[in-house]
Amino acid sequence: MVGKASWDEIRRLKEAEGLSVAELARRFDLDRKTVRRCLRGEEWHPYKRKESRSTILAPHHEFIEKRAPEVCYSARILY
Repeated sequence: MVGKASWDEIRRLKEAEGLSVAELARRFDLDRKTVRRCLRGEEWHPYKRKESRSTILAPHHEFIEKRAPEVCYSARILY
């Protein structure tokens, strides 16, 4: 992930000094693809995780939360 300050600096160095993608990657210790992504984007966007999907156990979550402490968190007994 690239912070806002680094993103701005990468773009500034590319425009002002005309540094190559490889040189920018070396200076900032980033992968070249990451530098290209910084240069391609119009604005900086913070990293966002994808929302987690529902699991197979989701419908049983309430029961497991209630029952697990009663059986000392034994999966064998819960099953």
